[in-house]
Amino acid sequence: MTTKYYALLTNLGASKLANAAALGTKLQITQMAVGDGGGTLPTPNATQTKLVGEKRRAALNSLSIDAANSSQIIAEQVIPETEGGFWIREVGLFDADGVLIAVANCAETYKPQLQEGSGRTQTVRMILIVSSTDAVTLKIDPSIVLATRQYVDSAVIEVKAYADDLMTKHVAAADPHNQYAPKKDPTFTGTPKAPTPAASKNDTQIATTAFVQALIKAHLDAADPHTQYLETNNWLSEFAGLNDTTRKTLLGNIGAAGKAFSMDTGITRLDDTSVTSKTQFVSISGTMEDGPLGAVGYTATLLNIRRVWDAGTSLTQIMFQSGAMYIRTASGGEGKFSFGATAINPYGWRRVYDESSPPTAKEVGALGLLSVLTTDLNNVTEAGVYPVSGDAPNNPYPGAIGVLTHLNYNAVRFVQEFATAQAPAASTNRRWVRYGSVSNGISSWTAWTSTTMRPDEVATGTDLNALTESGNYYGGAWVNGPTAIGNAYGTLQVIATGTSGALTQTLHAVSANRKFIRSFNAAASGWNGWVELVRADSIENYLVPVGIPMPWSTATPPTGWLKCNGASFSATTYPELAKAYPSLKLPDLRGEFVRGWDDGRGADSGRSLLSGQTATGIRTAAVDYPGIDATTSGATVGTAYNQADTVTRAQPADAKTPDNGVLGGVLSDNSIQATQLQSGISGGSVWITTRPRNIAFNYIVRAA
Repeated sequence: MTTKYYALLTNLGASKLANAAALGTKLQITQMAVGDGGGTLPTPNATQTKLVGEKRRAALNSLSIDAANSSQIIAEQVIPETEGGFWIREVGLFDADGVLIAVANCAETYKPQLQEGSGRTQTVRMILIVSSTDAVTLKIDPSIVLATRQYVDSAVIEVKAYADDLMTKHVAAADPHNQYAPKKDPTFTGTPKAPTPAASKNDTQIATTAFVQALIKAHLDAADPHTQYLETNNWLSEFAGLNDTTRKTLLGNIGAAGKAFSMDTGITRLDDTSVTSKTQFVSISGTMEDGPLGAVGYTATLLNIRRVWDAGTSLTQIMFQSGAMYIRTASGGEGKFSFGATAINPYGWRRVYDESSPPTAKEVGALGLLSVLTTDLNNVTEAGVYPVSGDAPNNPYPGAIGVLTHLNYNAVRFVQEFATAQAPAASTNRRWVRYGSVSNGISSWTAWTSTTMRPDEVATGTDLNALTESGNYYGGAWVNGPTAIGNAYGTLQVIATGTSGALTQTLHAVSANRKFIRSFNAAASGWNGWVELVRADSIENYLVPVGIPMPWSTATPPTGWLKCNGASFSATTYPELAKAYPSLKLPDLRGEFVRGWDDGRGADSGRSLLSGQTATGIRTAAVDYPGIDATTSGATVGTAYNQADTVTRAQPADAKTPDNGVLGGVLSDNSIQATQLQSGISGGSVWITTRPRNIAFNYIVRAA
């Protein structure tokens, strides 16, 4: 028995599906349409691009692989009871581009409307056999489609099974709530909160930030929270206010009044009790781990100043090392020199500066002016400012002296900036920058990049294709430059992206004051051609050259224009206009028509440029055709004329009779005879000239 109802892929659908399978992409089937077949059951045809009689098109409800056959896909659409009033005899599937992918016919069924007294929800399915179900995907908006009861039941069962599985795993897990901190040794994240204890509390209760802030505030608000330091600080303040001579005299008196102690053998720390137990001066010799300069060798004098009070003991140490004085204070007991300690100064030492021993730039965190560099700039590692000689290797402008600023971002990344300081003139007021890094112990630097507007002067005849570093350059007779400027000199700006290999070059020809631009794309076609940039003030030069006449609508021409009235003009005032009109006289176009110059064509031969031409005249009274005055009777009638544009005896192919009929060639030699009166018109006959229809404009010419 012949199959009556079936579905098939259209030619477009088969092509799209094959392409998707080959490229590993997806064919997005989004909509299904139903139709009435135009009133009869249609036969699906692979060449179809639309349904025969489409009645409804809407989003699919589902698109799934047949559980019983993995090569079949099932497309389904639900038509609600609110829509209807048509027969369903054909079905079509459409992709996201609106292309008909598959078409099918079906058993005829009528979809009623509620207004007709009957309504139902209709489900329409289409089953297709495809070569690759992986290449098909459903693309729908779930907010505008309906679901079948079977689909909902299946989804509910699937969700319930998923929820049951999650709950079973949750109950069986040893720690199902691992997002919470454990009860033993918890590690808190975020902003955990706890009750704030009273200020008098001193137990194991958690100290909140509010509790700590309250204690700190009380400490800071106290009039003298560190009474143990007051005596020492007062003494040091007075001591620091003395001049250098008085300080040395005072310390000498203290040493003379007491006993100078020598440090015990084998001591390596200044907070050792054998050192801190001694008052007045202690001679220091050897490497001290907690010295003010770190664990280095010292030959110094140490002064211990101790104060004992009811609450405890404080000790101040002052060291004199190589003409410099250092000081630190221990509080809460001997050996606890943590007052003022930092990560880079863990032992709390502070250097005392005066006018004879000011701090260095490095000590206050500034860049120091270091010695002149004559060696390779690639080998600089210490941050600072260096004068640079002209012969230093890797100088960005060899021969020019300057100043190098070297900055270290970290141990493996650094920046150098070089600024010129003198002639040669081409290098004056120039600045460059570059970046360096260290990888596997090897330093590498980027190329120097100019950061000033002053251009690099390059050799004449430089190939512009070779200038790929960002910067400004000056030269001439460029290779691969714009042909319009020839060997002209000019400035070149190069902008390089540094990542994609794209470049832009802008060349400004100085003498011609013309600018050109081009770009380079390594991934595309390389260098593009040069394009000239037109200045706003020169656009008129390109659109309307000087000397061209133009019709104008008012009696007064605009600025820079003159009337074409035959007037003379000055070549000094209008030099460009003089090139167009060497006679220094404008054409008089008042009441004239402009005609194209013949230039050898032969339609208006014998004329020079700017020459005038009179109009063709016609005599209104007929005369003897040969123009013989003696002929009176039997004269051939003719019309006299002057200034003919062309003259020919050949009858035109489109010649007409007086009543607008076709003038046959047989009439080309016909004529009319009449009596010619030798004095028939008193005062002479009338001559007329002819003209075409026209509108009057004021012809003007661009003069500057």
